[in-house]
Amino acid sequence: MHIFPNERSERCSSVFSLLLRRSGCRFTLALALGIATWSGFGSLARAASSQVVATVGDHKITEAELDAKVKSQMAALLSKMYDIKRQALESMADDYLIEQAAKKSNLSVDQYVQKQMAGQSTKVTDEEARKFYDTHKTPGSPPFDQLKDRLIPGL
Repeated sequence: MHIFPNERSERCSSVFSLLLRRSGCRFTLALALGIATWSGFGSLARAASSQVVATVGDHKITEAELDAKVKSQMAALLSKMYDIKRQALESMADDYLIEQAAKKSNLSVDQYVQKQMAGQSTKVTDEEARKFYDTHKTPGSPPFDQLKDRLIPGL
């Protein structure tokens, strides 16, 4: 069997990197993520492609046949990739903003965060814990009542 290389993911990363370097605001970051993810669907949109991507014996498999076979799986993966990148970008943006605020206050990041947290109540209510649990539970998670006593101190 012979498989031809495909550079789809490299193109996607290149578009994402280029857009990211040109701006620092969250809107543009979200736009860059959307474009990067959308560009991954390019091969799905070209379903009529007759490029042979593999040959098994004398049977040729085209990109269109391969795309049709994996279309739903690729869409799910691209969606997951978008979510991971969005979360990472938000985290990076938050880290940068905290670093800048700490620098402006002539404090280390740890000192700045401690100072900001000192004025806030850290007591988590049952309602807040329930909301956190409902947001993060997975199939097979124990009931909230079984986790509540361990969950609240951890929040």
